[in-house]
Amino acid sequence: MTQEELKKEYDKYDTPIMFDALKEGVESQIVQTEVYKGVYYEIFPYSFQRIGMRKGKPVKLSNRLKSTNNLYFYGFNEKKQIVEVREGCEIENQFDYQFLSYYDVYIKSLAYDGDKELMNISYYNLNQSQQIESIQSVGCFGAEEEEYFYDDNGRLHKIKVRQFDSAGEEGATLFYTIKYYPDGSLDSIIKSTSMYEEVVYTEKKK
Repeated sequence: MTQEELKKEYDKYDTPIMFDALKEGVESQIVQTEVYKGVYYEIFPYSFQRIGMRKGKPVKLSNRLKSTNNLYFYGFNEKKQIVEVREGCEIENQFDYQFLSYYDVYIKSLAYDGDKELMNISYYNLNQSQQIESIQSVGCFGAEEEEYFYDDNGRLHKIKVRQFDSAGEEGATLFYTIKYYPDGSLDSIIKSTSMYEEVVYTEKKK
């Protein structure tokens, strides 16, 4: 799918009516909800580690908490797929939403803010092993294209990210290099460009 086609998709879904229709359709599929303080599930590989976040903690009695800020509600369908993510905002009982739909060769994601405005639309393209091969996304501030590279054992070792501004001009290309411990668990994630390199995540061994 081209960036122009994605932009047309973005414009189509960027209305409160589309948000309401999606929310109603997605929530009719939900058979189980899990609640966490902080992000917990990776919607795409290392989605929260790449920005330096750590996995959240389960919440059993969310209705007793004084604030919904930073609460994550994950809605699962009968196939145990995450179809909705609600993220609590600073405004009490207001949420950002992510709706996910699953197809044979891709996953579609639509992310809305609490005012029902579309933040971005993304297509996660899958390879024959059902691993994410690439991601194409368009948002209110620009677009991204990501490529995923796996080793011979099917383990992700590098992600290439091309960024575009709202005018379509390409910016710096980012690379994420994933390091593992000998036992196969995550060690660290390094972000780099042609100009710099930094460790954005280090996993603490127990």
